[in-house]
Formats: sequence, C-alpha cells, structure tokens
Amino acid sequence: MMSADISTIKAGLAIVLIGLFFSVGLGISFGVNEDAYQEYVAEGIAAHPGLHNEASADKI
Repeated sequence: MMSADISTIKAGLAIVLIGLFFSVGLGISFGVNEDAYQEYVAEGIAAHPGLHNEASADKI
C-alpha cells in the first residue's frame, strides 16, 4: 500500500534530489576553489574590456 502511494511521485522526487545534490556540490566546489572561480571571472573581464567597466569584478 505504501509503495503504491510513493510510486506516483518517484520521478518528481528524483528530480528534486538530483537538483539538491547538484546545488550542494556547486556550493562545496565554490568553497574549495573560490580563487579559481575569481581568476576565471577576472580573465573573462580582461578578455572583453568593452563589455565591462571598473565595477564589473565587484558586481560579479
């Protein structure tokens, strides 16, 4: 009886759990590699100076 109730929401539950694990993974990745992310943003700003102003690095 209980498995019949859960079977109707398995796909939605799976999608929610995958999204949750993905977002937690991104948070951990950013916490561990914060300097790498900041360097990547700085390289992007330097590569496209016409699109960015002096405040772009702080905003991003």
